[in-house]
Amino acid sequence: VTVADYPNSYQHLLNAGLTPPALWQPVPEPATVTEECFQEVFEKICSEWPARYTSVLLKDYVKSAKATSQRFQQVPVNSELPEMCCELVAARGVRFNRGVVLKAWVQLALYPNRGGFTTNEWRLFFGRGSLLSMEANSYQDADTAPPPPEEVVARAEQVAHSVSNPYFSLDLAETEEEGWIALEIGDGGVSGPAPGQDLNKLWQQLSSCLASRSSSLTACPCAAGC
Repeated sequence: VTVADYPNSYQHLLNAGLTPPALWQPVPEPATVTEECFQEVFEKICSEWPARYTSVLLKDYVKSAKATSQRFQQVPVNSELPEMCCELVAARGVRFNRGVVLKAWVQLALYPNRGGFTTNEWRLFFGRGSLLSMEANSYQDADTAPPPPEEVVARAEQVAHSVSNPYFSLDLAETEEEGWIALEIGDGGVSGPAPGQDLNKLWQQLSSCLASRSSSLTACPCAAGC
């Protein structure tokens, strides 16, 4: 079980207060998916979610389609939503992963940067439940965009202690009205570094973390030290 699959990580993030509402729909046969497949989840959003959530972000269980299209990043909750879910499946094509996630859209905080605006995102790497690194991940200006507060980092560490994956990344982002949220969790083996991150330092930290864990597992547990 990998936390990179959003349904596997959602409850951990929810318990830590790091995610807006989300629902998902398995899609076992992407080639033949229809709008009816998403009707029930659409009705649940309309009847169960707070009224302030009027749009959703669509992604598959692992990845969004933002690399090829922005139209799934903020999709209105209306009668056309099931159709948009089908279009996401088609847009992901052979890269589609198992199902569609519908996550409540929230406005991210924006900061001026290089003549424009950028979000305030940070990538955290964890090894065996310990924070290895925390780096700016959206080219924001460190003089104006603050890092996550200690209590938010503590909630991310709560997630790290509750999941089974020994090495993973967790992306945090500041929002305009809902504090900080987790954008996604990634398997550490395939998560890219943050811009300008010192990879040698990260690998050293990971090596030390795993070596420490290995030593504690192999040490003799008896009082005599046999």
